[in-house]
Amino acid sequence: MEHNLKSKFNTKSIITYILLIVIAIIFLFPFIVMLLGSIQERQFFSGSPSNWIPEKVTFNNFKVIIRDGYLVRWFMNSMIISVIPVITSALICSLLGYIFAKKDFWGKKVIFWIFLSMVMVPSQMLVMPNYILFDKLDWINKYRVFLIPNLWDITAFFLMRQSMLSIPDSLLEAAKLDGSTEFQTFWRIIIPLSKQALATVSIFGFIGHYNNLFYPLIFTTDVKMYPMSVGVASLLTQAPSFSMQMAGAVLNFLPTLIIFLLMQKYFTQGIVTSGMKE
Repeated sequence: MEHNLKSKFNTKSIITYILLIVIAIIFLFPFIVMLLGSIQERQFFSGSPSNWIPEKVTFNNFKVIIRDGYLVRWFMNSMIISVIPVITSALICSLLGYIFAKKDFWGKKVIFWIFLSMVMVPSQMLVMPNYILFDKLDWINKYRVFLIPNLWDITAFFLMRQSMLSIPDSLLEAAKLDGSTEFQTFWRIIIPLSKQALATVSIFGFIGHYNNLFYPLIFTTDVKMYPMSVGVASLLTQAPSFSMQMAGAVLNFLPTLIIFLLMQKYFTQGIVTSGMKE
């Protein structure tokens, strides 16, 4: 009896692992093709699977695309318009989340729902008025066109508030009894207990800004101001070979992969914590 149960369990586990491997291969297939295409010498990518494996591995495509293009400039642009908004948004949304989670003031619920209602407005509806405004302010082809509108994020504010709602009020009261100021309580208690949520909003924020193609395509016309998303997209028509296009795609993908791998241990915990209710 026990042997039969173990046998069924092992069979079920094997089938589960096989299914997971198949699903993983399906999701990873585009990245595998991208990587194989970036390290081969062929000018064109053949549709035959037998030709997908490089006859000779070469990293010359990466060297050429970095040396002869604006890739380094595009990468720096992406870092500027991605990292700075993540930092400012994490700071502002943490403060707002703390205020709306742990403080009582007149109009709190009304203001909170006004903030959330902003999410209901499709961002595409604001493109034309934003473009007219930014053009009048001479922000087109300037970093400020991406930095100032993204100083904070509604979704990040909501996630931080939800995370801080789960922090017991008794901890804050104990801190006050110990003589901690409001800022000390926020910095020494609230922030450490909210680091999972901070990591989550930082990952989402960075990936969202870094991969954003729509707005940079509209608000930048100077090739030197392109971020990686727009620059790599332009390689589809400008790069002399498929291999160089794939090399640019790999370089564009690496930063988001590295960020996720470094912060993944906080990611799931942050999602779970942020979903808790009062």
